[in-house]
Amino acid sequence: MNGGENPVTPVGIGEYRIAYNPTILRAMGLGSCVGVFLFDEKIKVSGLAHILLPDSPNDPKKRSSKYADVALREMIREMEEKGCKRENLKAKIVGGAQMFDFMDNEMLKIGERNIRSVRSILDDENIPTIAEDVGENYGRTMEAYTSDGRVHVRCGTKGEKWI
Repeated sequence: MNGGENPVTPVGIGEYRIAYNPTILRAMGLGSCVGVFLFDEKIKVSGLAHILLPDSPNDPKKRSSKYADVALREMIREMEEKGCKRENLKAKIVGGAQMFDFMDNEMLKIGERNIRSVRSILDDENIPTIAEDVGENYGRTMEAYTSDGRVHVRCGTKGEKWI
């Protein structure tokens, strides 16, 4: 969908990236993982976190950006250091699928737990979620455009859409 006009920055599992306009941030293979796109329309700075798990362990040596609580708070802090204002940040969320329908155990419902964790953290940080494409039972790829905050979501079986 890029057409080559903007550089694409991939965001791997357990990573987050902060980018300036014009850039496209891409998270591929969002199954139970959740992609969280934060953007400040006023200064055109954006961030994308590719979250693997909801909560980090208590051991500080094991804390990393693969966890929602660590990734989002670190990304917000870095975005503020780059000039973003908390009151200007908006969020879009993609992913959090339940990839295997046969799992009834709450601990195994990682996608659902990731979504709940992300929503809770964004609420605690007073960052509104203005769009999302979450849940269900299929994976997604997201491309977030720093130029205008649009997010292109693709799924092999469900087609594509903009949020």
